[in-house]
Amino acid sequence: MRVLYGLVPPDEGEIQINGAKVAITSPADAYQARHRMIHQHFMLVTPDVAENVALGEKSQRRPA
Repeated sequence: MRVLYGLVPPDEGEIQINGAKVAITSPADAYQARHRMIHQHFMLVTPDVAENVALGEKSQRRPA
């Protein structure tokens, strides 16, 4: 997951999206590729996964 999110460079292999090779070198690249990472940790706002996902989506919205 850290490779797919651009936090860690891959040691080998490649990432493909819909059959096309992509380079994800940062979380910004992952965001452009529509990848999101939900960090699961017991100290998050709530232990409910759905609520954590919703919270992450709200924080990603940008004003129009």
